[in-house]
Amino acid sequence: MNVPSRPLLSEGLQTATGILRLRKGPEDMPTSTGLMWTFLVIDVVMRLVASALIDDQVEYGSAPVIVAIDLAILFIGVKVALMMAMHPERFTQTFTALLGCHVVLLPALLAGQWMQVTYINDQGMAGFAMFLTFLVALWYLVAAVRILRSATGWPTFATVMLVLSIELLAGGIILAIYPPPAEALATPT
Repeated sequence: MNVPSRPLLSEGLQTATGILRLRKGPEDMPTSTGLMWTFLVIDVVMRLVASALIDDQVEYGSAPVIVAIDLAILFIGVKVALMMAMHPERFTQTFTALLGCHVVLLPALLAGQWMQVTYINDQGMAGFAMFLTFLVALWYLVAAVRILRSATGWPTFATVMLVLSIELLAGGIILAIYPPPAEALATPT
């Protein structure tokens, strides 16, 4: 694997931050397979470490399988969308931009999830944590729509449907493999 130089990684993180600030687009991301793989490894490691910390308190499925499904569906969805848009050459930049934005937002997203688990019995803090997690996830979806709209050239509505389809498909497969425990589905009496 061709590991990117430190300046390239720094440039990728700066570009991802610019994309999240709505100041840059995926076309500004360096086209580098090594950078894409580096972002992929960072994303997987951060998710698995966070899952190990959070899963001490909540048991739900196998973290490596969940991460693999999520990333595989994203990979396939982006690849198919770019092929349908007749722009398969944009895959490396597009996927790198999506991963880079996720890596930049992941600490805030995981902090919100950790707060939800830690303060589950405190209504105020749990509500704040859910709101924080929702805002970060929503911002990632906005960035993903902008990235894919730029890469495919499709209208905004079509890219919103694409992003939601990718997320719902990944979530549906994960829920099919690891259904929630019965007590989570029980209605409070």
